Amino acid sequence: MAIKFARFNIELSETSNSEKIADEWQSMLNDAAIEGYANSYEIFYSSQLGVVGVSIPYESEDPISLLEAGAVLGFCQSRCEQSDIGEGQSMWLSLHEADDSTIYSPI
Repeated sequence: MAIKFARFNIELSETSNSEKIADEWQSMLNDAAIEGYANSYEIFYSSQLGVVGVSIPYESEDPISLLEAGAVLGFCQSRCEQSDIGEGQSMWLSLHEADDSTIYSPI
């Protein structure tokens, strides 16, 4: 079965302390993924795009693994919405191939 990735993405506001805020988000997302019972996950940050997030692998032919990934991402999103880290961020979910090409993203 092919491995794909479900992601929760946060677009950071452009500020002078973006790196500090990205570090705070990464730490919080790491804790949230653990608390959300993620079996496997990766926290990422792209300074070029100004996006930080968490990526959960799922098996493309196993709908239950996508649901499990979605549950973890939903937990992470809930924690982010409750946090007071930064302001003015956009948050969205996306699906990606193993080569990082986008399957679906509203942004």
